[in-house]
Amino acid sequence: MPHISIRLLIVKEQKRVVYAEARANFIDVLFSYLTLLLGNIVRLLDKQSGLGSLNRLYESIEQLDAKHLQTEACKEILLKPRSAAALICEKLKIKNIHDDNT
Repeated sequence: MPHISIRLLIVKEQKRVVYAEARANFIDVLFSYLTLLLGNIVRLLDKQSGLGSLNRLYESIEQLDAKHLQTEACKEILLKPRSAAALICEKLKIKNIHDDNT
C-alpha cells in the first residue's frame, strides 16, 4: 500500500492548519481536484461555494508564487480549468465563464 507523509503545523485553539509539507506527488493529486472544473465552481461563487477545503485550496493556489509550478500557465489551468468539451461548447448561447477577468 502506498505511504503518504504529510507534516502539519496546527493551531489547535483555532482548529487551523498554518503550514503543511508533503511530497510533490501528493500535491499534484490535491491540485488535480481543481482541474475537475471544481475550480470554476469555487471561483464563480466567489470562494463561498460551501465546498469548505476546496475554497481554501483555491485561495492558496491564488497566493502561490508561480515559481513553485512549472509555468505560470499551470497556475492559470488550476484556477480556471477548461472542460475537454470546451471547444464543442463554445457555440452554446451561455456566458463564457472564461472570458471574465476574475
